[in-house]
Amino acid sequence: MIEGWSEKTWLRADAGGIVEMNYKRGELVHEGETICRITNPFKSDETTVEAPFTGLLVGVLENPVVYPGNPLCHFIKLEEMQERIIENQRGIPHK
Repeated sequence: MIEGWSEKTWLRADAGGIVEMNYKRGELVHEGETICRITNPFKSDETTVEAPFTGLLVGVLENPVVYPGNPLCHFIKLEEMQERIIENQRGIPHK
């Protein structure tokens, strides 16, 4: 059960550019994994967005162009038991 604001968040772009998402809506992402990269149109500058905690992507950006402050994805925190249930259902070995 999601009880507080610390357990869910909208991750927002720190930089403007073109977004390359590494995960889709509904996927499990572990803390520290790169959710997406934002590059300028010439791909000479890159910003990575990492998961602040282990969680589930419940909403993701559909437009690949962002400006600073635009939402990238809605992310909810999972407890270890919830994480294991999802991994077991999907046949993913637990980290």
